[in-house]
Amino acid sequence: MDNTGFGSGKATILACFMAVLFTLLSVASPQVVAGYGWAGGVVNPIGASIGTAVAASPDGELIASSHHDSLVIVDTHRRVAVYSTTMMDVITGLEFSHNSQYLLVGIESVLPSTPALIVLQVSDWQQVHFNEDGTSVSAIAVNHDDTTYAIPNEDGGFTEWSMEDSSFIRTHSTGHSGTISCISYSSDSSRILSGSSDGVVIVRWRGNSTVIEQWSAPSGISDCSFSVDSSYMAWTSGSSLWVRHHVEGNPFHSILNLNDGELGVVDILRMQFSGDGSKLAVLTAGSVRSIVIYDVTAGDDLWPVQDKILTNHIGVNIAIIPDGTLIAVSTQTTLLTFYSHTRAEPLGQGGGVDTDQDGEPNSIDPDDDGDGIPDSFDIICVTAKDCHLYPNEESIRRIGVHVDGQIVTVTDTLHLNSTQSTAIRILASDSNVQDFVVDIIEANLMREMLCSQHDVQDVMGRWVSGLTIEGQSFSADSVHCFLNGGLEGRTTLDKTTMIEVTWTIRGRIANPVTTPYNVTISEGIPTPDHTVALIIPVFPAHVTIEDSSGSIHFTEIWHRRGGDINVELQPLAEAEPTPIELALAAAISYWYVLILCIFAVIALMLVLMRSRGKIDFELDDEFEEEFNDESEEHYDDEYDDADYVEDGDEQEWSDEYQQEAMPSQPEVRRRPTPPRAVQADIARKSRKRSPPRPPPDERVTTPIHEPEPEPVPVNKPVRRRVRKKKQVDHTPQRLSEIDESIATPEDMEIEDALSQFTGKKPGTRRRRVRKSK
Repeated sequence: MDNTGFGSGKATILACFMAVLFTLLSVASPQVVAGYGWAGGVVNPIGASIGTAVAASPDGELIASSHHDSLVIVDTHRRVAVYSTTMMDVITGLEFSHNSQYLLVGIESVLPSTPALIVLQVSDWQQVHFNEDGTSVSAIAVNHDDTTYAIPNEDGGFTEWSMEDSSFIRTHSTGHSGTISCISYSSDSSRILSGSSDGVVIVRWRGNSTVIEQWSAPSGISDCSFSVDSSYMAWTSGSSLWVRHHVEGNPFHSILNLNDGELGVVDILRMQFSGDGSKLAVLTAGSVRSIVIYDVTAGDDLWPVQDKILTNHIGVNIAIIPDGTLIAVSTQTTLLTFYSHTRAEPLGQGGGVDTDQDGEPNSIDPDDDGDGIPDSFDIICVTAKDCHLYPNEESIRRIGVHVDGQIVTVTDTLHLNSTQSTAIRILASDSNVQDFVVDIIEANLMREMLCSQHDVQDVMGRWVSGLTIEGQSFSADSVHCFLNGGLEGRTTLDKTTMIEVTWTIRGRIANPVTTPYNVTISEGIPTPDHTVALIIPVFPAHVTIEDSSGSIHFTEIWHRRGGDINVELQPLAEAEPTPIELALAAAISYWYVLILCIFAVIALMLVLMRSRGKIDFELDDEFEEEFNDESEEHYDDEYDDADYVEDGDEQEWSDEYQQEAMPSQPEVRRRPTPPRAVQADIARKSRKRSPPRPPPDERVTTPIHEPEPEPVPVNKPVRRRVRKKKQVDHTPQRLSEIDESIATPEDMEIEDALSQFTGKKPGTRRRRVRKSK
């Protein structure tokens, strides 16, 4: 037995080396043809938990998915969950029987005497029997006649059990020192293949457990399997896929290395052959997260890459239905996501009106008008009733054609509905940082995923054949795809915001055109195949055709069978000039008149300003001379008999003037004197509290002095020479000589009373100041 698997001769080594070299050179730049697009997903209806395993039934009807301890069954045709339940422990593995009547569920089974595997009957999902041998059963294999299944045991090997009642059949205990990661039966059930984390792959006779051949890989084995017809054995280790012929001697076939020199190193997580044996799907992780589809029909030749699906999200396990049209990937989120190149089937059968002409009558169509809003939530429209029959123009497909001479740009925008947009946000939130918010890196990863799935030639070809401008065919040059809104900064709790996917096709026509000219769009122009457009309603559509001159035409609602769009773009009618435009035109034509008017206005303003600012100084001089003459005459008449004296009256007048100028000080109020009875009572009480008072003749009385107010600092008056009238004695000798101008005591009392009200002191007088000439 050759443990290395490459033979002992030099020729064998050389042949293997050349085969490996040829493989690496061939896989480095494969011719990839797009075939699968993102096709939505199913959220775990039981609760929030990450995916652990997934399996497809051999009849292609069901897909089983596990999320922690939750089991979800999905209808592959309608792609909706039809059953869900909770198991007693974490689910680690899933496998259907070949007749699709049983589902084997591997359980973590940490505690003793607890089931490690449960067999469920698919018809009613009831437990048939269970097996307690094993822990964390993730590798499950069922032979082709559905009589036996094999799972790892607790001793490092694996054991075969009866499918009928889980009774023991045999144990294969030798060969592996690590945890067994995969088990597979040959199509005739004569051989069994196993791989483990120690990097060892063993093929043995099933009846006596004799090892036929054994190989060692550089790292642990992540998955292994026979092909459907058992012509090949394949296993994955690190970034490589190893393939051998399953014939006598098990000759080497190829090593398919998935490392990408430009993007980085990848790790292969899981692999699975399609039920018809034509495809091999490989799930990768690392710097490149993708699903690589190999064409197994190439036989003994090198298996070419049939498709490479860039997922950009974290995958856990993979399942592919027998016809290869649908691939399911369990993720580290609550979502089981799908990739397909076919549309999902309607949710039921029915007849009647089909408003959006999508092949689903309104009786079974959850979105009758095709605007991406479910009928149960479609309640806003112009008519305010039956809104599910009137599409929202903002969320339906939007087609735009812009013509600029010879250059033509076509935009085709689709809207993911709220459910699909939420699923994308769930995938994005876990692709970079495991949280509930989509950051800018995760948003870019999702843009790259959704926009990498179209075939450029297919997209351009649809518009080349469907668009005609003035009888000239459209020639496309490039295709660009981008996403708008609904990702960056959004959370997985956002259930309403829609994501827009836009394809921009740029090209030209043979000869430039100017309005008027004709534009024709063929009826029912389809969206790109093999893209996310497969799950989006593409009709009705809103169409905008625009010329660079500003001429524009709208088709608000264009149905699938609405006929060709044939539009004659007319030149824009010249609008009548507005009064402002007329005024500007006149100003431009007669600019010299405008300049003269401006200069005239400026000159007039200067004249007015100078006239208003003129001052007549002659009037002021005449008034001042007249006033001075009158004051001088009055002063001379009044003080002719006065002499200049210098006596004590000067100080009196100065003090009087200063008091008048200074603010009056508030008077100090005396404390009111209580009545005698009150004074006696106070004295009596004070005698009780204080020592006895001395006799009256011995008492020493102290006069009460009122606190004098603080003097207000004043400036020392300036000694001036004042002119004072002579004092004349006016003592009356007779009654007729009494001068009534002399105040009597009664007059003084009246003046005192008035001073209390007015605040003016009686007898004050002001000094008359003579103005100097």
